[in-house]
Amino acid sequence: RRGRGAAIALLARVGLPGVAALAAQTLANRALTGEWSANGAIVKLALNNPYMPPSEKLEDWVFNVRYAVLRCLDWHFAHIEGEHLAEWVPASWGPSNPLAFLARTAWFAGVVPLALGALPLLFGRTRRIAVIVWAQIVLWILVVAFNGQVRWQNERYVMPAVAWLLVMVALGLVVVMRRSLARPSLVLSVIAGALLVQTVGVLTRPLGTPPSFRLPWLLAIAGGLLFWGLLYVRRVRAVVVVLAVLFAYDHQIPKMRDQKWFFGRASRNIRDQHLTLGRYLAELRPNRVLVGDAGAILYESDRPGLDIIGLGGYHALPFARAGVHGLPATIELLERMPPRDRPDVLAIFPTWWGVLPLWFGGDVLRRFPVEGNVICGGYEHVVYQADWHLLNSGDGLRSRPEGETVRMDVDVADLVSEKRAEYKFSRPQNGWTDMRVLPDPANAKLDLFDGGRRIAATRSEQFVLRAVEQDKAGHVVVRTAPETATRVRVRIAGADVGVLELTRTGAWVEPSVAIPAGRLRSGDVLELVNEGPGDFVDYHAWITQ
Repeated sequence: RRGRGAAIALLARVGLPGVAALAAQTLANRALTGEWSANGAIVKLALNNPYMPPSEKLEDWVFNVRYAVLRCLDWHFAHIEGEHLAEWVPASWGPSNPLAFLARTAWFAGVVPLALGALPLLFGRTRRIAVIVWAQIVLWILVVAFNGQVRWQNERYVMPAVAWLLVMVALGLVVVMRRSLARPSLVLSVIAGALLVQTVGVLTRPLGTPPSFRLPWLLAIAGGLLFWGLLYVRRVRAVVVVLAVLFAYDHQIPKMRDQKWFFGRASRNIRDQHLTLGRYLAELRPNRVLVGDAGAILYESDRPGLDIIGLGGYHALPFARAGVHGLPATIELLERMPPRDRPDVLAIFPTWWGVLPLWFGGDVLRRFPVEGNVICGGYEHVVYQADWHLLNSGDGLRSRPEGETVRMDVDVADLVSEKRAEYKFSRPQNGWTDMRVLPDPANAKLDLFDGGRRIAATRSEQFVLRAVEQDKAGHVVVRTAPETATRVRVRIAGADVGVLELTRTGAWVEPSVAIPAGRLRSGDVLELVNEGPGDFVDYHAWITQ
């Protein structure tokens, strides 16, 4: 009402603090971790998954949107799940029986908050603010659906949208009671009512069928006209709205009872497992604790930690990015930590981390089970003494060509080494990280650990040559442990220079390809193309001259 300039000034006053905070956080992330994004965004968003094709990322997002909406409508706003409806509807009625339809919809109080929250959109006096808040609701759900964790932890990521919806419900209750209010918009009422009818159809769909607008649109429009008619007369709409509120409230009573129970049980779980474990670590006073689900453990222990999921890292080492690439990438980064700073205790769920406690865990110091678990990541949290003697055992080349020295190396699956060499693997669905512990070729009495990437048949990997001398001949040497026979073609600047013929060995091998003088030039791209038929797992690559 004060003009466009006043509106822009208001927008600036409201928006600039948030923009400044976001910019400061982004710059701090970049300075301290080397990443512009927060660790949580890197770890939890499917957009950052290096293995998923775009179609799978889109499918994941669509699934999360549907889940977030339907979980609120048919669970958090109602107290009977769809699979239990058969108990209330006689089978003899059949799916097309109108009484069956009404009986089913009666148990879905989830549609009532939507209907009440839509009321401010229908009246001119409240429409502007309703549009803003509804835009917040919709956009919030669309944004948080990028996070695959939206399905866990009691749907906590969706709750801001629920809070805004309840604000709209409160505003709707007020607006329908006003005597001096104009009539509701016919067009908007019919549209809103039709969508509400279709939502009822989604919530009452047959078991096992995907959600869709399955009811005839003629029926939905008729429902929209009925919706408008009920709102047209103030006394009628007041009675209808009051009854709807009481109906929804009656359904919320058992739901809130469940929520209180869940909150109490979850709090007990955290007390029994995380807080107890944290107090134990506070007494143990380890140098650093490796955790796979930090929760309250590090807060209660007051000890430095390393979260191998990636939510908490170590200086600028990209542990968040490594967490997305897989456990082998995380272990490779541990090799870059000074030995004195490495965790000396593992506090993990052993069922989450495969061989981690077997290869890098020593004695079991203590176990922390939890009874009646509803919130913890597993039944038992186990504290191990860390054992890192395998780290860095695979750093050196074992089969160096005679008379040559190493000019450059790429420790595959080590994100720092890969970034330095501008390493890339063909995407998607390729380049999965892997790791092995096998006898050291230089001394069979010792073990050699190394992590690498699995290159599928017909796929490739590449890196940029550095610090090589063009006038000298040399070799390309790779470390692998062939599981099946396969053939890997070596190319430099797009031209073939040799082939690695691999046969199944079950042991570390370091085959090489001779490169003539003049073919090794800094800045050229060296490519390894797996022609198949088996996978090629590249653990390490060296250029010698």
